[in-house]
Amino acid sequence: MLYYVPATAEENPRLRKIAAVFVLLLVLTVIGVTSSRQVAGEFRIVSFPLEDDSWNVKWNPVWSVEGDNVTGTREINITDIIKVEISLKLEANTASDAKPHVFEVSLNSKPVGTFNVGKSMGLEIKTTLEFDPIETNGLVLITYELIDVDGGGLIMKADGSSTITLSDGLAPKTKKDFALRALRELKELRENVDQSGIDQGPKRSLLSKLDRAIAKMDQALVYIDKGDEQKANNKLRTAKNSVGSFVRALDAFSERITPQYSEYWENEARKIINLIEKAIETPI
Repeated sequence: MLYYVPATAEENPRLRKIAAVFVLLLVLTVIGVTSSRQVAGEFRIVSFPLEDDSWNVKWNPVWSVEGDNVTGTREINITDIIKVEISLKLEANTASDAKPHVFEVSLNSKPVGTFNVGKSMGLEIKTTLEFDPIETNGLVLITYELIDVDGGGLIMKADGSSTITLSDGLAPKTKKDFALRALRELKELRENVDQSGIDQGPKRSLLSKLDRAIAKMDQALVYIDKGDEQKANNKLRTAKNSVGSFVRALDAFSERITPQYSEYWENEARKIINLIEKAIETPI
């Protein structure tokens, strides 16, 4: 037979100390996990659309009829999605500029926004949509549907080069977070410029400024990891100046770059400058 033996008065303080330490460790663990998620945010980049997805395009592969759509399911370990960043690569684009193709984006059969495609926008379409949280439960069903069309058509690439970034939308908090976000945006902007159809002279000039900014951001991240705030900020400021030179070059080349390109690139560049400024202001 087992009997319960009460702890002695001498043992009770020791037991209480052990319990207190256990609770403290548990609290610190929970806080650490929560803080990590709040700082970094969660995002996943998936290729979409792909050849194996479900295509319902009347005159396949040319998108030219309202109701044309493509749907695909992706595994994703983010509980809630509140933002998507779309990078859609095209093989051909003769859509009307006067009345562009209008695409509706849906996640798990819930519309989350639209984006337009006109001929002058070229062969890479980039857009960002924000919306109320969509629960994923480990899977997300993505749909692009053509809901308005006037004339012309386009062909989407299905080779994995088109992507959609799914995010819980949490903003960067640390110096490294801001720098990493700025670097990612810089690389996307560089790719957009490189894939554009503008003249080679302006393109080389613009790319050289972005390449310098990217190199300085890489160096800044090295110093951030080392804890050297002064050197990190020096590299960040140089990167910011290079992006500023990019903006000024857009104005200088205004007669050789269509407004659809220059306005979009300038807006993206100013967002990057803001992220770099936030990185400079945020202590390590």
